[in-house]
Amino acid sequence: MATKTRKVESNAFSVIYASVFLTELWPEDNLWRRGLEEGAHDALEARSKIRQGKAEKEKAPAPSKTAAKRKKPKASKAVKARAARFEAAAGAAA
Repeated sequence: MATKTRKVESNAFSVIYASVFLTELWPEDNLWRRGLEEGAHDALEARSKIRQGKAEKEKAPAPSKTAAKRKKPKASKAVKARAARFEAAAGAAA
């Protein structure tokens, strides 16, 4: 598995290296060069937007632990109350 990852990394590196190399070879007014430069710029902008979104999510307050704990006693009280009613009904029926 590690060799597969290395191959993928080396292939990605070679694609990026080739695109940078070709960009430098073409004249500045070439459409392909402009497309590669604008694509790289747009990719960096998109990545920064994603990072900002993740940072905002991390800043959001987490739900309090007491809210989760409050539900358990209410549920156990309801279960105990139902059990008491069931036992009372079973005792009355007997």
